[in-house]
Amino acid sequence: IAETCWVPRQTLHVAGAFRFTRYDFFKGWVMRLIAMRENVKVDPHGDLELTDWQALTRDIKSFRASVPSATARAV
Repeated sequence: IAETCWVPRQTLHVAGAFRFTRYDFFKGWVMRLIAMRENVKVDPHGDLELTDWQALTRDIKSFRASVPSATARAV
């Protein structure tokens, strides 16, 4: 923001996953507690992808459409 003086109009949290196959014992334990707190059913022996890829694609297209092109800014 300091370099570009551009302030985003919105922030989206769009991606996430539980990667139990990559966690050590303690991190897996903490992530299971987080999943339980958020009412997310997980398998501590497998991974769970939470990203809604269609929504992410839609949001990226919407964002791109809202940003003026470099050509339009130069005129």
